[in-house]
Amino acid sequence: MITIRKIGIYTYFLGLFGPRDGLFFRFHCGSRELGSVENYQGIKFKVKKISDHFEYDERLEYLNHWTWLFGQIGLTPIHQEGAYGNMSYRDDQGAFVITRTGMIPEETLNPENYTCVSGYDEEDGFITRGSYEPSSEALLHYRLYQEHPDIQAILHGHLDILNQYASALGVPVTPTFCEYGTPELAQSGVELVSSNHPLIILKDHGFVSTGCSIDEAGNRMLTIYQQLLETLKY
Repeated sequence: MITIRKIGIYTYFLGLFGPRDGLFFRFHCGSRELGSVENYQGIKFKVKKISDHFEYDERLEYLNHWTWLFGQIGLTPIHQEGAYGNMSYRDDQGAFVITRTGMIPEETLNPENYTCVSGYDEEDGFITRGSYEPSSEALLHYRLYQEHPDIQAILHGHLDILNQYASALGVPVTPTFCEYGTPELAQSGVELVSSNHPLIILKDHGFVSTGCSIDEAGNRMLTIYQQLLETLKY
């Protein structure tokens, strides 16, 4: 199992290739210019906020670690208004805690960067606790938690070159493209994710890594990322 919590990010990836190999730096910087990301138009669902605050435990620290880490290594490219990606974990009350819309990852935990989604109502949309609206892909997370009780964490990000090498890496891809934040995108993820396919790619969109814990979902994606870098090495 890969873990880089206790060592420097750049030190870790330099260790894969050596200090004279410029691949990681070209790959990392290039991933921030994500040409195929859809034009962001905000959330596509209603929200009923019932509180500005929510209770959380040490899992939020773990989630924040992975959120920040993925931003640093280009798996959730950062832009002026946030990051291309969203992450969540299922809490003990049947709700889930997810990154807020427009969040720019921070190394130090700021609870206001997260929102608790406690349910969904046809009339009011998502029932939330927290200062901000949940990520635009909250519906994807909601449906995956509904349909897959074993999933405890979901990490979703974007990396064009991973989409291109999905077949070589053995990562399954949904059959059709669906716009972000839509029921169709959520359904395509629900249909492909399984115990045999805990990590998938949404066609022409991004990856979804799931796990029985936040660390499992994060390390699962790092393993694929390492394999991708090895494939690209020359």
